[in-house]
Amino acid sequence: MSSCETTSLPVLEVEQHQVREVLRCLLHTIIFNRALGRVQPKEIESELIDITYVSCGDTTVEQKVEDKISQFSAWVEKHPSNCGQVCLSFYEVRQRAGLFSREDRVSWEEWCINLAIQDSSARAEELSTFTSNSGQAARHARLQSSMEGLMAFLIQTISVKKDHIPPVVSTNTVTFPFDISIAGANGRNWDIFQRFLSSTPTPTVL
Repeated sequence: MSSCETTSLPVLEVEQHQVREVLRCLLHTIIFNRALGRVQPKEIESELIDITYVSCGDTTVEQKVEDKISQFSAWVEKHPSNCGQVCLSFYEVRQRAGLFSREDRVSWEEWCINLAIQDSSARAEELSTFTSNSGQAARHARLQSSMEGLMAFLIQTISVKKDHIPPVVSTNTVTFPFDISIAGANGRNWDIFQRFLSSTPTPTVL
């Protein structure tokens, strides 16, 4: 496989306390829909958003996702009101022939979640209680609508784009291994992130 199928999601505005739940919802949705093994679907009702998503019900997968979310959340706490990116990539392992044979990871699909994080605590201090509550309700409604659109877009795209999937050679619950990487404004991948956003057309959200 010579290229990697890459999808960059539209930039999503979230507040700091929403980051973890938003990432859980999106990451688990992608992983579950690309898991071709014998999964034990686990329905999860979001406590923050009126959305139900499905995970693979695999503790190893859940721990890997939580570890990366915690890593990204720790960066967010130190750099409020910034943008960040979380990328989920599926790969296959290939053996490279030669005098010293070795394994290479070749990514065949990548999903990039782009977040614009708002510092909700700073904003709340600037507004009156009434205005803050009213604004919070409006922001929550926008997030709800955006997440519903993103979920529909993810499921449709995953269902349609299948020609690039490599042959299934594993009977594991999660058929294809995956990595999760993060990038922030002060991280070493930020320049790549900015170039990626400017050069990648924004997909239509249903």
